[in-house]
Amino acid sequence: MRGVRRILFMDDSAEPMRMLTWLLLNTLGITVFVFGLLLWGYSVTIQLTHPEWLADTLTHHVFAPLNWRVDDVGIIGFAIAPFGFFTWIISRSRLTGSRHEEPRLSPPNAPIHPIGATDPTPVTWICPKCGSTSAGKRFCTNCGVKKTE
Repeated sequence: MRGVRRILFMDDSAEPMRMLTWLLLNTLGITVFVFGLLLWGYSVTIQLTHPEWLADTLTHHVFAPLNWRVDDVGIIGFAIAPFGFFTWIISRSRLTGSRHEEPRLSPPNAPIHPIGATDPTPVTWICPKCGSTSAGKRFCTNCGVKKTE
């Protein structure tokens, strides 16, 4: 196993293998969820349109699971869909980080500026029309010319 990890990920850390495991569980979970719902939907559709077919098998082959009854397949699909859903949700939260953590958009030591806040240090600029100075405003207080950036 150590050689496979070294070949696949070019290092000795176990983190890529854990991520690969969660990725496989994510894929398996969504697949089981979708196909469980599809099996259940097929069974419900057959029950509504042709109720006499419920006792029939899925196909005429003699090996399982193709020889299971339609109503049994619907019950199994309805039963496995929640397990696939919860596996998908848990593995998705493991892949993207805990759902209880706030996403970090900036480095941890960066200053926090709330939305809509202005820069704490006003920039002084000189109006090109009248030559007066304005500190931190978007227009000249004397002639009304807009500040260009």
